[in-house]
Amino acid sequence: MITIGSDPELFLVRGSKFISAVGKCDGTKEKPFEWQKGFNIHNDNVAMEFNVPPARNREQFVTNHHQSLVYCRSIAKKFGCNLKIVGDALFTEEELDTPEAKVFGCDPDFNAWTLSENPPPQSDEPLLRTAGGHIHIGGVPDFTFRDKVELVRALDLFVGIPLALLEPDSRRNELYGKPGAMRNKPYGVEWRTPSNFWLRKTSTIGGIFNMVYTIVQDMDYFIPIMRNVADDLELLNSPVKYKKWAQRAIRPDGSLYMGEVHGPLFQGV
Repeated sequence: MITIGSDPELFLVRGSKFISAVGKCDGTKEKPFEWQKGFNIHNDNVAMEFNVPPARNREQFVTNHHQSLVYCRSIAKKFGCNLKIVGDALFTEEELDTPEAKVFGCDPDFNAWTLSENPPPQSDEPLLRTAGGHIHIGGVPDFTFRDKVELVRALDLFVGIPLALLEPDSRRNELYGKPGAMRNKPYGVEWRTPSNFWLRKTSTIGGIFNMVYTIVQDMDYFIPIMRNVADDLELLNSPVKYKKWAQRAIRPDGSLYMGEVHGPLFQGV
């Protein structure tokens, strides 16, 4: 059975200042803290990261994330902080003066479009840090590596681009979140393109589950569509052209269509 999980990253703020999460979570990247069975928390660089158990339905997925956000807020509150769900943030040098703040991902990720490893992250802004909202797909034991690559491409097309077009300007892709970013996993695949933007509303938390689940479940429908447009760089990079294409390609039947994303995306088209 298809399962979907995630490992989103969040920032801490005190007033208007971004605060490092280093030393504020009980867990570390190497040894996360399990605060409830299947639920983990740790700091990743200066962000707070949580992991949820894999979910088999929308309700479970939404509940898992709501519980995790409540717990993360309780941790932040202990240090006089609030959570900030944004894809990028500028920290002060003081907040970045720890060894953890200088570590950028230990394992390289793979690019489903170029079929090669993504280069190590680099930015001209040393104070910039970013936060992702990676999606983990499991319960697909028969998927070959090629199947996983094509799935990630389809997720980029049907989910990633709409989210990116709606998200406020973010510098996250200077470091992470390139189209096609993925990791091959024993249980399935990790799609690493999305930021944490979808965590802002219950509707987008549930919506991203519906969309990802539908695409995985109906690969025979979505993969041929993806193959037909995969080489159309103008479509992939033109919001206007993409919106017109997506109106025809995305099925507004409630299973894939997500009003919070696709509805505003189609306004005025």
